[in-house]
Amino acid sequence: MKLTPWVKHWLPTRMYKFKKFTSILDTMESLDNVVIRKSSDSVLGVTIKGITTSTIVPEDMVTKHHKCPAYNNNGKCGKCRACWDKSVPVVAYVAHGNKMKKIIATSAT
Repeated sequence: MKLTPWVKHWLPTRMYKFKKFTSILDTMESLDNVVIRKSSDSVLGVTIKGITTSTIVPEDMVTKHHKCPAYNNNGKCGKCRACWDKSVPVVAYVAHGNKMKKIIATSAT
């Protein structure tokens, strides 16, 4: 990441939960070309505290967060670059597929 300052790096992770990774993630996050997105375990849009985070939302959920457009774009980002943008605090990814519908149904009860 240091050797490629012209490349924007995006790292979604749940490893922030483990103290042994804190200094590594902090070092990466301090670079101008790196965004560490601390991923929520939620499939219902619950977010975690952090500077840049991500969460999964049900398909029909209206969210105040940036909703990833790839769901409606054949899995492609298109012109969107929100994941790589440190000024976007939360990116919400739309849950899709039958397996996710079952997980959401179970989580909502």
